[in-house]
Amino acid sequence: MTPQTKVLDSGTATQMIPHGPATTSDHTVTQQIHQRTQAKTTNRLRQDLLGLDPDGESELHQRKGAYGGDVSADDFQRKMLNDEQKREKMVEDMITMTREWKEQSRIANKIIKKDIDTLDKSSKVADSNQTHLKVEANRLAEYNKRACNFWIWIMIIIVCFTFIGMVVFIRIFPRRH
Repeated sequence: MTPQTKVLDSGTATQMIPHGPATTSDHTVTQQIHQRTQAKTTNRLRQDLLGLDPDGESELHQRKGAYGGDVSADDFQRKMLNDEQKREKMVEDMITMTREWKEQSRIANKIIKKDIDTLDKSSKVADSNQTHLKVEANRLAEYNKRACNFWIWIMIIIVCFTFIGMVVFIRIFPRRH
């Protein structure tokens, strides 16, 4: 029987355990029998899935050689050295990634500071421009008032001269009847 078939059979057995009145009855003996059966089936399924012997030792944790003997010291040393090299490689990769992250953070920090300085300068220029704009707007309003008053006085003077000129014209050239 293959390990997959064992697992499937164990899974089917777990599903076939009754879940109705046996689990909800008031008899403690019935509940205990149900719980023990379910625990045994679950343990068997776990053993099949993890490749455990009935003693509970994993096949993965048993160090066997190619022919069923113990692992030789050389193989053990080679595996330990290989594991150590993998760990060193991971540490180097992590250090490299940390350095890159630190450099990227430093660059991002410089860019952000530069942007903040640019925003401060732009804000100062905008405030200065707004102040100058208010000053110029007030000057323009004052000029418009003066210009308007100037033209009004010119129009009044022209009207007066026109009136005086008409009076003089009428006196010089009276009407003839």
